[in-house]
Amino acid sequence: MWMTYGSWSGGIYLLELDPTTGLVIHPKADEERGVDAYFGKKLLGGGHISIEGPYIMYDPDTDYYYLFVSYGGLTSNGGYQIRVFRSKTVDGDYVDMNGEYPEKSALHQNFGLKLSGNYKLPSLEKAYMATGHNSAFIDSDSKEYVVYHTRFNDGGEGHSPRVHQLIMNEEGWPCELPYQTQGETVSKEGYDKADVIGRYYVINQGTDISSDIANPFIVYLNKDGSCDGKDVSGSWEMKKGSYYMNITVDGVEYNGVFCQMKDEAGTEVMTFSAVGENESIWGVKY
Repeated sequence: MWMTYGSWSGGIYLLELDPTTGLVIHPKADEERGVDAYFGKKLLGGGHISIEGPYIMYDPDTDYYYLFVSYGGLTSNGGYQIRVFRSKTVDGDYVDMNGEYPEKSALHQNFGLKLSGNYKLPSLEKAYMATGHNSAFIDSDSKEYVVYHTRFNDGGEGHSPRVHQLIMNEEGWPCELPYQTQGETVSKEGYDKADVIGRYYVINQGTDISSDIANPFIVYLNKDGSCDGKDVSGSWEMKKGSYYMNITVDGVEYNGVFCQMKDEAGTEVMTFSAVGENESIWGVKY
């Protein structure tokens, strides 16, 4: 049994717990491996960089441990957001899509797959701000979820919980579906091409830590495998007989999934969620 904890000052740590008593099993100090006899194994961060709210989820299908953390300040304009790293062992090393992790005092916006930040999508009355401080779990039906709180661009600091489904892409990285879950189930056999081509409102979460909002831009997924929009060009494809997809936009490749779901007004929409170079892009078809 393990406990991950930590915050801005020292970084994120891992300690083993006795499953019978819940007491800490203090490790033997090992400076070379970043192990302190009192604090445990250091995983990420330190040097007063914004990193907090760690949570580890193990996925038996990918055989990875996923370490979720939050960056930024938790106020509505503080750039709060969710990042994720992964490791084959519970004590690391936890790395991002570039095989790296933030050392002490690093420019940490350059590290970690950014799952969610500030964004606006069709059917949302307000932009979602400061989406972070999450936990994650696998339900009894094997669906995976991320749970976090969001604020809004309404001039206040009120917040509300949200639960979004996570679906792993072919490379074993989590893709967060664009809307809060309403019982959607991804089709294991995939979708007809006619159901996925068309006009999408797309957002790119980027990697910045700021109050900026990811607003949607129009991208058309065309029948011939091209995609285009104003100042946008690229290509896309769907793996036959599955929900896996990839899309290349302006030279950056993102690997992800299609999933039919309901937007927050209750309208059935086709969506995609894909990740690449530590960025997440979401698309919703209207």
